This record gives sequence, structure tokens and C-alpha cells, in this order.
Amino acid sequence: MHVSPRCGGVGKERLQKSTMDIMQWLTQNPAGEFCFTMLVSMVPVVELRGGIPFGVARGLPVWAAYLAAIIGNILPVPFILVYIRRIFQWMRRRLPRLNRLVDKGYLACEKKGRGNLYRALIGEEEYKAAEGRGILDRLYGGSFTGMVASLCSGKAIGKDALAELRQYLDTLEGK
Repeated sequence: MHVSPRCGGVGKERLQKSTMDIMQWLTQNPAGEFCFTMLVSMVPVVELRGGIPFGVARGLPVWAAYLAAIIGNILPVPFILVYIRRIFQWMRRRLPRLNRLVDKGYLACEKKGRGNLYRALIGEEEYKAAEGRGILDRLYGGSFTGMVASLCSGKAIGKDALAELRQYLDTLEGK
């Protein structure tokens, strides 16, 4: 028998048997069905809307499926509340996009305790204009005509979009 070091000295066959025993208990025992429904209800998005039908389909009475789904949905909340700051700190270190938005002056970052509080410094339209200008400069050397020509030749915009653009430019010129 092969002993896997990852299993702490437990053989592969024993691990498979234990897994099968757990699955059998979860699927063939009313208490297991209740726990299985709780586990399903812990999954984000599935939560109650999937947990209740799952429990009923597994043979639980509606009230038991409802109770198991509620408990399973609430159970992760304390852990989320305790660890959310650490998760955000980890994201700040691992996701440089927030750092870039702060560096560009779009967000303000204020240290709050062990975490950071982010606040928008500019409005959505101002952000879109700045990002649009950056894309125009990076991809088309600042040439709006070059961008439109590229979009037209690649068939990315059609006649309706060009007519809309023409109408907008006419209103800017006051025609």
C-alpha cells in the first residue's frame, strides 16, 4: 500500500474509503442531508435560492430545507466579518489596479486602522474622459481621425454609429 505524505501517513485507499463514507452519510442520512443542504447554501450565489430546492430534492421537508439553508447561509458571515480587512489588504498588495487609480489621482486612499478607505476624487464622466484620452493617445497617437478610420476599416462601427457621430459633431458646431 502506497502512503501519501500529503495525507499525513494515511493510505490512499483509506482516504478514498473515508471520503466515500462521508458522501454516503451526507446522502443517505437525514442529518447528513441537512448538513449537505447547509454546505450547498454556503456557496456564493447559490445560497438560499439554490439551497432550499436542493434540500427538498434530497428529501428534506420544506421546513428543514429552509432551516438548513438559513443556517448555511449565515454560518460564513462571522468569518467574513473577521477576515474582510485582511482580504482587502491582500487584494491591495496583489491587485495593483487600485494603486494605479490612486497614483493617477482618481482615488484617494486613507489609512483606517489596519485597512485602507478609498474615496473617488473625480466623477464618472471625468474618469471616462481621462481614460478615453489615454486610450486615444496610446493606441492612435492622439489622432481621433485615426481611431475612427481604424474602427471603420475593421467594421467595428457601422453607418448608424457614424450618423450618430456626425449628428453629435454638428450639434457641437452649432449647425
